[in-house]
Amino acid sequence: MKRAGFVLIGLLALSPIISAQEAVGIFENQTDIGEPGFLGLVTFENDVYSLEAGGAEIGYRRLDDSFYFVNTEMTGNFAIEGYPLPLYTAGWGGLMIRDTLDADSPHASIMIASSGRGTNSTTGSFHPFFRSSKGGGTKTDGDFEPGGWSDEHTGPVRLERVGNTFRFYRMNVDKNWVLDRTEIVPMNDPVYVGLAATAANDNDLTNYDFSNVAIEEFPATVERTLPTEEMQPGAALSPVTLTAKVREGLTEDLFVTELPPKAGTISNVVATAGTATLNADGSVTWDWPGASGEATLTYDLVLGNKPTATFHGTFNMGDVTGNFLAGDAILPKIPSFQPPEDPIPIDPILPTVIQAEWGYRLDETAQHLMVFPQLDNGVVVMSANGTAADALEYRLDIQQAGTYYIFGYVRGEDGNSDSLRHEYDFPPGGAQENTLQYWGIGGNKSFVYDWANSSAADPDLGTPAYSQRPFEFLEGENFFYIGNREDDASIDFFVVTSNPDMDIANFDEDAISLARTIPNPTIQPGGSHEVSINILAGASASYNLTITEMTPPDWPISNVNASSGEATPGENQIVWTLTGASGVQTLTYTVSPPADAIGGIFDGSGLLNGIDTLQLGTSVISSVFEFENINVENPTPVQLVNGEAKIEAEEAYLLKSTDADPFSIRYRPDASQELYAYTEMGGSSTITGDELDFVFEIVEPGTYRAIARTCTPSGEDDSYYVGMDDDIQAVISGYRFQGKIVEDENGNRIYDDNFNVSWVDADDAPDLSWDLSAGVHTLRFHIRENGTMVDWVMLTNNLDQNPDELDPNYTSIDHFMLY
Repeated sequence: MKRAGFVLIGLLALSPIISAQEAVGIFENQTDIGEPGFLGLVTFENDVYSLEAGGAEIGYRRLDDSFYFVNTEMTGNFAIEGYPLPLYTAGWGGLMIRDTLDADSPHASIMIASSGRGTNSTTGSFHPFFRSSKGGGTKTDGDFEPGGWSDEHTGPVRLERVGNTFRFYRMNVDKNWVLDRTEIVPMNDPVYVGLAATAANDNDLTNYDFSNVAIEEFPATVERTLPTEEMQPGAALSPVTLTAKVREGLTEDLFVTELPPKAGTISNVVATAGTATLNADGSVTWDWPGASGEATLTYDLVLGNKPTATFHGTFNMGDVTGNFLAGDAILPKIPSFQPPEDPIPIDPILPTVIQAEWGYRLDETAQHLMVFPQLDNGVVVMSANGTAADALEYRLDIQQAGTYYIFGYVRGEDGNSDSLRHEYDFPPGGAQENTLQYWGIGGNKSFVYDWANSSAADPDLGTPAYSQRPFEFLEGENFFYIGNREDDASIDFFVVTSNPDMDIANFDEDAISLARTIPNPTIQPGGSHEVSINILAGASASYNLTITEMTPPDWPISNVNASSGEATPGENQIVWTLTGASGVQTLTYTVSPPADAIGGIFDGSGLLNGIDTLQLGTSVISSVFEFENINVENPTPVQLVNGEAKIEAEEAYLLKSTDADPFSIRYRPDASQELYAYTEMGGSSTITGDELDFVFEIVEPGTYRAIARTCTPSGEDDSYYVGMDDDIQAVISGYRFQGKIVEDENGNRIYDDNFNVSWVDADDAPDLSWDLSAGVHTLRFHIRENGTMVDWVMLTNNLDQNPDELDPNYTSIDHFMLY
């Protein structure tokens, strides 16, 4: 485009053109940032700033900016507001707060799109922009109102700086400011605030008017300064300085909280005013009532062993609370990609965390790093474009071949930045590209845990749309790739795991996790069993652990070996002590079951820094058990004696309609005869022919009921269908038996792993009984929900019994888990 001559002439007739570096209105300077193809111009008339600007972009798919900036230097906390209006179809214009005047400087901006800006951008749609680290990527998606003006968006916008916190506001029809989002961008005083415009094309120009422009100063600020630029794990820093400043002539009550980076240790806290306290949890609080002028707080810090150090601090300032401190917030201050020299070991049992910046860039312009101090890791990777071949390569050392799954901590901004590509063996793109493998991450503008998935059903993998994608990794070196699909999609880290049932919503990458592995859980006469315990200590390390492993009674222990620490075997237990544990640690040992053993249970727990907080869980080794009576046409009944008989579940008759077993027999020491029946399959509302039959013979006709010892461990695994003889019809209704109902004080059902004894009832018959004639009858337990357990069933005509009195009080097993 050529300069719009008729517009320029009109402006010249009204007011002079302001030349570069001259004050204009409330702003001290104006300058071109980067190297725009056309120099910018500004006029100021009737309180309206009119900008004509060139420039290629503000961070969109690039690591630097090219635009025109009318600005003033400021310190402390403040807000700028105004009403940008595009006069031409090119580019962006809006409000900006910028750390420096460098082309790749961190900034926070709220921009209005011209009608020709492109995706999700018609005249009047506003977008937050921000670059959080020098030379990093700029987030440019996340528009407030795609399509322009609405009842909730009248045009004026406001951008606040409070510490490193930047708040983006729009004005609604009631003339109230509405907060749309908050972002964290580290900046050091002084900063630059003003009006920005770019043509978004070096061969073009754009025109913007800005009206109702104002800057509001807030009374105080607190800024952090770190004595180094780089991150050296375990290093000592002295001093870290917090500087509080109150604007001249004002007083404020300031209260500051400073948190060390994870596993960091603060000491030698000194304040020049107010009261500074080093708290028991390692944090520092600084209380300065009636603050005026300037004061400092200093402290010494020893860093933890993480690859980054993220500082979290807040301060209260009058009515403005809960804000990040300004200034330095992370080490290294300028992050870089850091692919390890060797492949990353992947544990076959425990989840392995891999930071996104550990990837090798196949194209050095394809992905950008961003600082996110609100995250513990502090550094994320952002897609710079949508080119499939632009990918990060991660070398994985698979210790044990098998099926693995991957989830990540990811963030999308809107419908145009809500997916990544992912692949293994070959980079995405080219002949090997599987176009189904888009990782749909959502566009909710915040980081969430999400499984790597397929955006469409994949018959080759057997996965429906947006389901977990399985990765078949071979033993040894494997390659995993994260590729661009939509710019602005971000990832903090990803996790490789062999467990597709992980509760990823509550995942903590720095938590201690324990796992026991028994490769062969089946008892072999005269054999022995190898057992290993794996500890995954968080990357920040320095944990003190004491693990107590309880083995089955009278099973000899031998060959005890620990990767570190001291492991001491004893009678029926091993105590493993570690000091300063980090990464993966392993304990292995051998147990030899006695010749007459049918099963054994392993249990374990641990102390973390002296506190009993860790559970290793339980594991079972047992013989293989099978039902003796399967699909028997004329089963032998159990005779009732004095109107009563008890039948063990493992001695019942199994009916099954296919080769799959609807029930299995399992070992558990608190079960009668140490065996019980476990429901392997879920059922439906129709008869399937899969049931467990308790067959008995009555001599004395009359009214009979049933008592059962069952375990229903969860709301998804809490019921059977039950019926006598043929009273269950083809469509089952009202025959659900849920086991014993135990409620808490609020009337909510309690689910646990304990066996309970109760009358057998049903939904439509809470006092379920049957009038039975003399002869053979069958009490039928149909499959309904897998995971239910039955130990034994009793038939009786003694209707006054208390089932609780029949519980033999077998040994209680807490946190029982069967693998």
